[in-house]
Amino acid sequence: MLRPFFAACRAVEPRDRTALFASSRDIFDAHHSAITAGQTLVRDTDWEDADHFLSFVYAGVEGKRRLVELDGNPPRDGPLDRGEASGDLLRVS
Repeated sequence: MLRPFFAACRAVEPRDRTALFASSRDIFDAHHSAITAGQTLVRDTDWEDADHFLSFVYAGVEGKRRLVELDGNPPRDGPLDRGEASGDLLRVS
């Protein structure tokens, strides 16, 4: 479902990917599918934060693999280093 989006991201410069993400129908559909899947109660008041994102990524810092939290909430002033990382974020134990 997201293959076209990933392909489009590869075709543009990293600085242009934010706009692509914000305007992507594929991302909108994937997000809507996830929030309506029935695992979480979505209240009307939750839509006030509908543009908020939270993401975890790996980053190389001083030769070590670190887990970094990216938070799209305006009060946050940058990435948050969550510490040294091992394993796979996508693997369920």
